[in-house]
Amino acid sequence: MSGLPREMFAKELAKSFVSVWIDELSSFGTFPLESIRTKTPVIGKIPRMVPEWMGSIDQNGNLNLNDNGIWTPNLNSIPDIIATMVGLYLEDSIPENILNNMTEWETKYSTEEADKILTEVYKGIFDRRIVELQHTYDQIQQKEETVDNNIKK
Repeated sequence: MSGLPREMFAKELAKSFVSVWIDELSSFGTFPLESIRTKTPVIGKIPRMVPEWMGSIDQNGNLNLNDNGIWTPNLNSIPDIIATMVGLYLEDSIPENILNNMTEWETKYSTEEADKILTEVYKGIFDRRIVELQHTYDQIQQKEETVDNNIKK
């Protein structure tokens, strides 16, 4: 499916009953999110840097995985997981918790959400810069007043 236009890739991915992701070096992982968005369950190797959509690490250093896919730390277990998923698919019994928990992430990274977050980030940057410039301006005004007062004396 590589090299397909985005819309065609999504249509073909949606026809799949499962997708497999084994990118250990990825820091975000768009393929699993594309799979989730097309309601295709994902089997994946947990990467070195766990993205927020996959899970979180608690204060004790324990990894808490989300139920939005089938995640494994062991690359060698993926063929067995695929075989299990084929059986579940043929029996029409893919775990509901995975299908239900995928919906939380379907729209999380939409264009609208990205625009909203970028607007908030840049607004924060501009607001801090305005405060900083106002503070600098006030300091300059005070120095000028001090100089003017000293000249008048």
